[in-house]
Amino acid sequence: MFSRLTHTVVAFLLLSLPAQAGMMTGLPDIFATPFVKYDSASGQITAIGSAIQFKTSSEVQAIFPGTGKTTPYGIFNFKVAVDSNRQVQGSNNNFSILGALDSSEAQATLLSGTITELNSAAFSSGVLEFTAVNITGGLSDAFGETVVISFSNLAAGTNFLTEKYSPADVNVSRPVPEPVSIAIWGMTFGLGLLGTYRRRLLAPSARTSS
Repeated sequence: MFSRLTHTVVAFLLLSLPAQAGMMTGLPDIFATPFVKYDSASGQITAIGSAIQFKTSSEVQAIFPGTGKTTPYGIFNFKVAVDSNRQVQGSNNNFSILGALDSSEAQATLLSGTITELNSAAFSSGVLEFTAVNITGGLSDAFGETVVISFSNLAAGTNFLTEKYSPADVNVSRPVPEPVSIAIWGMTFGLGLLGTYRRRLLAPSARTSS
């Protein structure tokens, strides 16, 4: 009986909570403004531009190019190949963010990783959203093992893959659990506690009857 109740509640949550168009993200976050190019023959999406700022829950820091560099900000590089079904293909799919958080420091790799997935649900709303893993670099401890790279404000919106070239805003962020996952976990945990309490209440009566 109790198991059936748990399954019913979880199913209700899955059906009633709204679906997210893209993966939810949180801080820290790196903001960049690259130009994005799509090559329809190879399926290659490339982006290069300025990595402007690094934001945490407590501060916003400018990203400098590094001593001896002439660009005003750090550098954002991105390269991935996708097939006609919008699936990441091949092995040479990666991103990197180069720069420094102090104007007196030399340029270094702040963040880099391997791109593994394009979020098709986000693409339908005019956003190119990718998941990257194997995160390394000077800021990797702040971001963890996985990041989400979101391209928004594309000039062509959902027609980007036919328009070839577009400026964009990019946010490189840490993914956070979606509300449905949090709700299901919390409800399951709560029902588990209720089940434990119920068994403890029944235990004395079971001993008495024996």
